Amino acid sequence: MTSSAISRRHHCGQWLVALLCVLLLSVPARAVEITTPTVWEGQIEIGEPVFVTAGGALTVNPGAEVHFTGDGRIECNYAGAFQADGALFQASTRLKGHPRLRFSNCKSAAFEDCIFRGLVCPESGKYNNSAIRAVFTRFCLRRCRLEDSSSLAVLHTTAPEFSENRFVRSVGQTLIVWFCDRAQVLRNSFHGGPDTSFLLYLKAAKNTRVTSNRFFGTGREWGTVLRYTAHSNTLGANAYFHCRTGIMIHGGDNWGNTLVGNVVYEPRLFGIRLREAGAGNTIANSVVWGAKHTGLYIETMASQATVRNSVFAAGKRGIRFSGDTALPQLQKNCFWNNEEAPNEATRAAMDAGGSLLVDPLFAAPDNANFRLQTPGFGHETESPLLNAGTPAGVSVGLYPHFPVPAPYKGQGQWSPGHP
Repeated sequence: MTSSAISRRHHCGQWLVALLCVLLLSVPARAVEITTPTVWEGQIEIGEPVFVTAGGALTVNPGAEVHFTGDGRIECNYAGAFQADGALFQASTRLKGHPRLRFSNCKSAAFEDCIFRGLVCPESGKYNNSAIRAVFTRFCLRRCRLEDSSSLAVLHTTAPEFSENRFVRSVGQTLIVWFCDRAQVLRNSFHGGPDTSFLLYLKAAKNTRVTSNRFFGTGREWGTVLRYTAHSNTLGANAYFHCRTGIMIHGGDNWGNTLVGNVVYEPRLFGIRLREAGAGNTIANSVVWGAKHTGLYIETMASQATVRNSVFAAGKRGIRFSGDTALPQLQKNCFWNNEEAPNEATRAAMDAGGSLLVDPLFAAPDNANFRLQTPGFGHETESPLLNAGTPAGVSVGLYPHFPVPAPYKGQGQWSPGHP
């Protein structure tokens, strides 16, 4: 049937679903509207738009394979609901101007254990051309794999969840969290590719929790960027490998963000960059190792930030200020083995903050193992950073209870951290 909007081969468990399947196969419409509970199984080919509207609910069962061609896409609007578990979504062609999966004012959209492959939308750097887009919709993505696809953008949503997913070779941006409150980005793995720009973009996001994620770059990608009134967000226990820049806070309206327990390993430019950043941003107990430009770069009228108990080592520069920027409040940080010495103003700020200019004695820094050496864990020597931070009794470097990268072997491994 050459003119059908959707062709499928599956078995329906209810007579109503079966009747709907027959209608979809036999009506040569340019679009299909789902207004009743519907289940998809087996192989489904979508060549024209499918709309899930009020009263409709689309469930994609485990093992289903949804293949998009031409103008095929799924749009869930106006109180419709969507759920997919263990399904494959793939496309053989690019679609310009529309996401392949779009959710607007839906009751919910949930994906678990799904694979998305080749969902490419040109100009994917713009949120409205993302491969997957959710607006005013309760959204959840768990244990999924997205590869060779345009971005996933979630907007104007409360408490969306992205956990234990794997993003591989995104085209343009990867994950965009925009105008969201209390988003959770937990234990994901981001892998850049030749066409990837941003791995995680927090735009006007607030109260976001970004925890225990791994970011693997090729030297081109920004790891995590906060812009456009992003405030009160917490980035903790994340690891960034070979990104262009690990973490950047850009714009004076980005305030009150906390970066704690993060590792940035051999960034091509900057480990952490504050550009025109607002007030009250804090960097604590983090490690930047081997920055090709600068470990911590604060520039262009940035408000005063607090930087404490962190390590900036083995790079070209440990810390740098430029432009009419407020000097940060430095407290008990370690600067060691950077190629260029700091200028007079920077050195004065370092001295005033009780900086430690010593070898941190990490367990195996060349393998991205930044545990502090201590005889209690089989080392012959004890790191001078143990119990050397602020307040009294806190160590400089990663928090002991945070997960940190185990020996790095090209892909990185994850394990509980120890002093």
